[in-house]
Amino acid sequence: MAKSKSMKEKKPGKAETKSDIENKPVNISKKPIKLLVILVIILIIVDFLSLIFYIKPDFSSWKFNFVGSTQEKNASEYLQEGKCEDGTPFNACSDTLPLFCYNGELLDKAFSCGCPSGYVVEFQGCRRV
Repeated sequence: MAKSKSMKEKKPGKAETKSDIENKPVNISKKPIKLLVILVIILIIVDFLSLIFYIKPDFSSWKFNFVGSTQEKNASEYLQEGKCEDGTPFNACSDTLPLFCYNGELLDKAFSCGCPSGYVVEFQGCRRV
């Protein structure tokens, strides 16, 4: 078999030259990259789930306005009046504790507004005793 002139036989004890290193084929496997991408995706999912479980959001208070839904007033009318949906003026605690009216939106703010009887303050929400 004939060898090309660029491929020299390596003699024992001889150090590789720069041209030998540059001409050497590089075998890069894509398996570690795929594994790294999969691990990063799993990490993002676990972080997101742990954040949700840590915060424990109460989705029952979310209100969605769908097209064609009938309401007495829309949000812009409440903003013009300077009140929230339940009639609470801006920057005031609602009669329904622990809600606070902030720019037309009712938010849980138990630390400032307090909780109903039988409940204790837990960050900005209330927890039953």
